[in-house]
Amino acid sequence: WLALFEGLITVVEVKEHVDFPRDRKDAKFLECALATDAEYFVTGDRDFEEAEKMANTAIVSVSQFKSLVCDAW
Repeated sequence: WLALFEGLITVVEVKEHVDFPRDRKDAKFLECALATDAEYFVTGDRDFEEAEKMANTAIVSVSQFKSLVCDAW
């Protein structure tokens, strides 16, 4: 199992910390998205609805991501 997971994951070094008062335990996910300069942060968590965009990362739902990326192909 370990070898399978190692081939699928990317370890990210977080250099910038985010204050996300809506749900502080979720800040780590935003920090990872920012650290990788992710184009999209896909989530179904309603806590992120108010944070539509952070830096260059668009925060979208699964259905929005499907419309923006998958349906475009």
